[in-house]
Amino acid sequence: GETHNQIAIDILKQRLEEINTKFFSQQSWGGPDETGISWTNHVQALAYVAPREATQFLREKLEIGGSLLLMVTDAASILMRLDAERVIPELLREFRSAQQEENRKIAAGLKESEKEVQIPDLQNEAKVNRQLSRAVRPIPPSAEYRKRQHLLNLLGSSSDYNLFIPDLIQFLKEEPDESIQKQIIQILGKSKHHSAIHTLVQVLKEDNDKLRVEATKQLIKLSAIPNLIDSEELRILARCEDINISWYAAVVLGHLRDSAALSRMLHVLANNPRAGIRSIAAKILGIIGNPDCVPSLLKAMEDDSDRYVRINAACALCCFCKVEATSALLDKLISITNDHPHTDKIKSMSWLSIQ
Repeated sequence: GETHNQIAIDILKQRLEEINTKFFSQQSWGGPDETGISWTNHVQALAYVAPREATQFLREKLEIGGSLLLMVTDAASILMRLDAERVIPELLREFRSAQQEENRKIAAGLKESEKEVQIPDLQNEAKVNRQLSRAVRPIPPSAEYRKRQHLLNLLGSSSDYNLFIPDLIQFLKEEPDESIQKQIIQILGKSKHHSAIHTLVQVLKEDNDKLRVEATKQLIKLSAIPNLIDSEELRILARCEDINISWYAAVVLGHLRDSAALSRMLHVLANNPRAGIRSIAAKILGIIGNPDCVPSLLKAMEDDSDRYVRINAACALCCFCKVEATSALLDKLISITNDHPHTDKIKSMSWLSIQ
């Protein structure tokens, strides 16, 4: 248990410093790292007998070698377990300060370069900075960028994201860097809080395709939890005139098995020139599971020019217990000759679908 024996604490801290020096003097890290394991064990021991000293030690070491320690030790989770209530507000303050400093530098850099940049339809300074940060942010990334990245890694190890969801949402709005925004979106995706989900849905309306893709990924993960996502917002976006916004909304609706995505996916499967998009549509039609999809999937399995679309259409048909679907899969299985370049894969997919 906790002790006030300072001699014992000092001995443990001294031993930890020795291990820490050895750890960072290594030339490479890979697989189970014995020094990293020893480092973690000693920190856990210090946390057991002297929580305050362990917290201070972890904060200092994570500030110096954050990314490496996060990769091969349990430093972040130990820190959060020790004192999340006090540590999280400190991390949020540090992030806010680093973000404000980054935005200030970007604004100063633009002013100094005397560039006249006109960007239509941007509503706030943070959006302007996002458009222009790559042009003025130094390479390698600034100290403020690395600090924000490090702080998000620590926040991402928390066991209760709801403690700081409102702060993350605000950070996302004011963040100038795309990769940091993606990190924030990933943390929001770990939360089941309604405001986090609402924010992810709103990101689908952003003009940045990479952020829309990341938000879609997180919403798809959350779609596995029944009744968590309210489909109404997504249905509205699925009717949007912007084809990119409506597509991502339809993809999420499809994973929610919402019939509002049905007509869009059928149209995409039949008409979209991009095979990858048609392949996604075929998968989602299988997830939706509406029997009206069967004729379109049968046609795609037989006639589509891309083999992966044909395979995904066959896999989607396994969701339907209709005679015509099963018969078509059997016919496809029988018709494949052994000299077909993808015989094994198609046969295994067909058997899986039939079973």
